[in-house]
Amino acid sequence: MVRIADCANANHLFCVSVTVEDIRALLECKKGYCITVRNIRNVAILFDTLLDNGMITWNWKAAMANGEHLLSKKTRNPISATTLSSALSEIKKQPTPVSKRIVDDIRDIAMV
Repeated sequence: MVRIADCANANHLFCVSVTVEDIRALLECKKGYCITVRNIRNVAILFDTLLDNGMITWNWKAAMANGEHLLSKKTRNPISATTLSSALSEIKKQPTPVSKRIVDDIRDIAMV
C-alpha cells in the first residue's frame, strides 16, 4: 500500500497527498470515504493496472461509482462508472508520459 500511495502522490493523482490509510480506505471502498481526483484518466489507468495485476477486482468502476468514493475536481460531484470507463478508453488510446509511469510503477509493485 505504501508504494501505491507513493505512486499516487508522485503522479499527482488526487488533489491532496494520500496516505496508506487513504489508499486502504479507497481500495476497500470504506463507507463514507471520498477523495477529489485531479485527473480522471490517470486515476482510471491506476485502477485498471491494479486490476491487470490482480490487485483489485473486475468491478472497480461500479464500486467506486456506487460508493461515491471519487469526486470530480471541477464539479465536486461523484464520478460515474461511465465517466471512468470513457476516461480509461481515452488514456489507453493516447497514453501520456504520466500514464506510462503509473503503469510501470504498478507493474513494479506487483512483481515484488
